[in-house]
Amino acid sequence: MTSDQASALIEKYEQNKISKQDLGSLRRFTLTNLLNSIIVLPPEEAKLWLDSSHSKLSTAKLANAIGYKTKTDNIRQSFKELVLTYEAILKDKSIIISTKKTNIEVGEANEKKFLLFIDSRLNDETYQWPMNNKGALYRRIIWAYYLDTPPEEIKSAPSFFTRNKLVKNKLKDIDIKIVTGDIKSLDYSATSALEDMTDTMTSKAIANLKYELKKAKQEIVALREDNIKFEAQLKEAELKEEALLSNDIPSLKRGCAH
Repeated sequence: MTSDQASALIEKYEQNKISKQDLGSLRRFTLTNLLNSIIVLPPEEAKLWLDSSHSKLSTAKLANAIGYKTKTDNIRQSFKELVLTYEAILKDKSIIISTKKTNIEVGEANEKKFLLFIDSRLNDETYQWPMNNKGALYRRIIWAYYLDTPPEEIKSAPSFFTRNKLVKNKLKDIDIKIVTGDIKSLDYSATSALEDMTDTMTSKAIANLKYELKKAKQEIVALREDNIKFEAQLKEAELKEEALLSNDIPSLKRGCAH
């Protein structure tokens, strides 16, 4: 859009004769000019256009600067890709210095850090690897070592131990090294056995509860069936009584038929 075209749209806006499409074009033209001016500002001045975390451009500040009744939702919905393009430029200039990572990105970072931790320990011949009662690497404890947290505060190993192929294979290699004696180990078999026994007892307790619940449900069904039979017998008796009291033989026969 040229400056003359923009001036014509501004005139239409001021006369309240502008269409929605033209209004969108005017906003985009103004926003683009604003963004072009921001990326050439000195870093400290450019940062004034960022949000409080310095992780992205502030949509509120942009909307307010554009004018033409632009709202933050207009920036997010209509000009998202345009803003992202200029945010990338600001990142390259190290003006945007932090971005909020997704859960996937955080997970991948944790996996990489853990693999580096494992490799560094494998390079240390004096390092003692926690061993469970099966003679393999004690996953929960090595995770506690990595977090530098007391083992009793860690309830289980993270899911990526079995989900991430690289981590899974690395831990299996350590299992083999423990069995073959290629690396030193620290015996946690008593703790591991106690946990396995607790887990088994818990599983049995749950199984017993499920059995008792099933039994109770069966008893409730049986009681309902008995109740239906009792109600039918009671109804039959009531009909017989009514027939006898009224000397109504047909009613008596109907009652007996039930």
